[in-house]
Amino acid sequence: MSRYKQFINRDVYSVAKERIHHLYDIHDTVVVCFSGGKDSQVLLHLVWEVAQERGLKFVNAVFDHDEFMLNP
Repeated sequence: MSRYKQFINRDVYSVAKERIHHLYDIHDTVVVCFSGGKDSQVLLHLVWEVAQERGLKFVNAVFDHDEFMLNP
């Protein structure tokens, strides 16, 4: 079986927002785990855009960063 790349005519931004809409469709609650890094900032912003499109007033987010964890 040969392997090859198959490109689609869609941009990553639209596909990501479509996937987030799908998550809101199939789950009762959507929560974003936010670490403060670039990736989680982008994800939080995309989820906020989708939430606004769906008429929601907030996004559930949890801040989780390993440097701030206390070890007893």
